[in-house]
Amino acid sequence: MLRLSMFAFAVSLLSACGGGGDKPALQVDAGPAGGSGGTPNMAGSGGGPAGGDPVPGGMGGVPASGGEPAPGGNGGVPVPGGNGGVPVPGGMGGEPAPGGSPPSGGAGGQPMPGGMPMGGMPMGGEPAPPVGLDCDALCLGFEADCPGHFARRETCVANCTSIVSGASGNVHPATYQRAAGVCEEAGRTLNCNGIYACISDNDDGLTAFGSQATVDYQGIADGVNIHVDAADAWVAVGTKRDGTPGDLEFVFVHQGAVYVLELNDFVTDFLPGRDVADVVGLRAELVRDMANVNLRIRAATVDAFALDGPFDITLTLRDEDAAIPAATTQVIVHATGTLQQ
Repeated sequence: MLRLSMFAFAVSLLSACGGGGDKPALQVDAGPAGGSGGTPNMAGSGGGPAGGDPVPGGMGGVPASGGEPAPGGNGGVPVPGGNGGVPVPGGMGGEPAPGGSPPSGGAGGQPMPGGMPMGGMPMGGEPAPPVGLDCDALCLGFEADCPGHFARRETCVANCTSIVSGASGNVHPATYQRAAGVCEEAGRTLNCNGIYACISDNDDGLTAFGSQATVDYQGIADGVNIHVDAADAWVAVGTKRDGTPGDLEFVFVHQGAVYVLELNDFVTDFLPGRDVADVVGLRAELVRDMANVNLRIRAATVDAFALDGPFDITLTLRDEDAAIPAATTQVIVHATGTLQQ
């Protein structure tokens, strides 16, 4: 009995120690890549699978930081445009890309050649002066070819020079440029009425002008009964210093004599409210043969008037210098035509 008990104890002991049985021995799991016991990679925290090479990207393999980063990573040479490296041209903190300077004519950049902006106001540059307007040549020709227009060369040069200067400036340049254009064309064709219209008392430019207007002027003026009927008169609307329209002026020839009828501030007083009563009492002047006849508007009828269109006006004028009753110094003027800007 005792022998059998000892045999059973021996068998039990052998079974518990694994000897000679089918049950596998206890194993230690090496774990996934990066576990302990493998061959560690540089800068890793372990190795790959037990005894093998590390799995790419695993713990202990090539790390995301500290080695060569992926494009755009931190700590290495950044992709152009990244932070901390050489920025892409135009990027934050680097040199601006070619073209970083503002385009020509822009604010702060170089002015555009000629600098002539939309509406006539220069942006960063000066507009070029009108091409072809030579004041000395224009006024020499005017004095030589238009003696009946009683213009002194000194006055012509002064007004013409003001026109050229204003056309290249920035104070209502359009009116100066319009006058310069009229002067150029009239000088080229030797049109004496046109030259007079562009420079006479118009050193601030022209708001509007026209040719081929008709003027019928009849009555007693300065003690002389005259009747002037002109079909090719020039008409001009002068510009005031502030750029607004001013005088209305007619230049015409009758029987070889030159006449100029100036209606002072006619357009200034008529256009704002288009009330014809506002022009009554305005001063007018008839210039002929170097003699001036001072007139006043006593009555007016305006059937049409536009700075860029037709006009049709009838005026009753009075010769204020005559020492005879007003009824005998009355003048009737009827003028029609078209203005353009």
